[in-house]
Amino acid sequence: AVTVVGTVALALFLWPGFTTGAFSEWLLSRPKFGAALRPVVDSLRMFRHGLRPLGVAIALSLVVHTLSTISIYLIALGLFGEAPSLAAHFVIAPLGMLAAALPLPLGALGAFEAALAALYVAVPGGVRLTQVQGLLVAFGYRAITILIAMIGVGVWLTSRRQVAEAAAEAEAEPQPA
Repeated sequence: AVTVVGTVALALFLWPGFTTGAFSEWLLSRPKFGAALRPVVDSLRMFRHGLRPLGVAIALSLVVHTLSTISIYLIALGLFGEAPSLAAHFVIAPLGMLAAALPLPLGALGAFEAALAALYVAVPGGVRLTQVQGLLVAFGYRAITILIAMIGVGVWLTSRRQVAEAAAEAEAEPQPA
């Protein structure tokens, strides 16, 4: 049912004239959900002029999720010497990441870890890990993401002045009509 609703909504949003017509303006002027829909409609208006950016975004998303899945698989192998198959990880990892995306209190803190621990026990894939081992894999993945974020903060801190100068130059350039 969710897939059908999502497909219908996507088809409507991509339908010619839907995001630019009187109905969409009326919908966006509604006080309860107009403000929430505006960023979505603005993004879809950008994609209406060409689907290439959408295709690139989908391709990049697939690459990122594939690499995340492979990294979780390699963390499990590195920690325990054996792990469920890579194919099983293509079930375990995305479902764990889906749990982390749920709108839960405290930013779904611990949802990814709990889901990964449970999925390592539930999903068949040859070797089965215990919940504790699954939790350790999740902590390993989390530690690596924090390390990568710290590297990003270091790069950002060292290049703030250059970014500010580039932004000022971009704002000073005349905009094409």
